Amino acid sequence: MEKSIKTKNRMMDAMEQLLSEKPYDRITITDITDKCNVTRQVFYKYFINKEDIIANLNQRILCEWTTKADTFTWDDMVEKMMDSMINHREFYESTNLVDDKKFTEKNLFKTTYYLYYALVCYALKSEPSEDLDALIKMCCHGGVYMAVEWASDGMKMSKDNLKDIYYRGMPVELRDIIMGVEFPGNFYEGIEVPGM
Repeated sequence: MEKSIKTKNRMMDAMEQLLSEKPYDRITITDITDKCNVTRQVFYKYFINKEDIIANLNQRILCEWTTKADTFTWDDMVEKMMDSMINHREFYESTNLVDDKKFTEKNLFKTTYYLYYALVCYALKSEPSEDLDALIKMCCHGGVYMAVEWASDGMKMSKDNLKDIYYRGMPVELRDIIMGVEFPGNFYEGIEVPGM
């Protein structure tokens, strides 16, 4: 298991490095496998295609801090996610150029929805209702749009200002559920998110 995680991470590291060297659409599977000295078969054991490696890399970037946290709040989560985006600015700038930002929005949405869905499940000790799930999706789409715009604009807006906009844009019902809750660092383990 340890070796497979290292192999997968090496390929994601290679992809991130390649994105700093050339545009996404010019990166091939062979470029990735050559950079970390693995075969195409090994690549396809872990990833479906280039978009899948980007989705996994995005999730790793935005979520890796949760494994280091004992507990955190929504404020902590948003702050850490923005810090992660700043620390991996080249990655977000590169992927923002693909398909007029839709590529980045799609991948950020998957990760953000996964986290918010898991937050609600943890806080409620049950899955959200259909209406609440729709509110989560709406909140995530709006938040992701703002994050992509923030990244596209060179991350000039202060993190505090952006976080305040996220907070004010969150549906009150969702805010009431997750605000003030202390989540354990591994809160999402074992939570099945529909469509993920």
